[in-house]
Amino acid sequence: MSVTESEASPARSASGYGPGEAPTWDTYSKCIHCGLCLNACPTYRELGVEMDSPRGRIYQMIQVERGRLPLGESFVRQIDLCLDCRDCETACEWGVE
Repeated sequence: MSVTESEASPARSASGYGPGEAPTWDTYSKCIHCGLCLNACPTYRELGVEMDSPRGRIYQMIQVERGRLPLGESFVRQIDLCLDCRDCETACEWGVE
C-alpha cells in the first residue's frame, strides 16, 4: 500500500503555511505600523526597503495569511533577511514580538 503525498505530509492551508506555522492574529495585530522599529532594524537601515523592515514583514505575513500574497520566493527572501536580532522588539512600545 502506497502513501499519497497528502498523507505523508501535513496539510497546508490556502496561504501555504503548514499547521502551526502561521503567525496568529493576537501576535501581529499589536503592530500599529508606527515605525519606531525601523531604526532598530539593521536590515532596514542597510537596505532602506519597507518590506525588509519589521512592519513590512508583518504586513507581508498578514497578506500571506489572507491569501493575497503567495508564499513564494519574494516573501521567503524578505523574511530570511531578518537577522533575528530582535532589536525591533526593544524599540516597540506596543510589545510586538
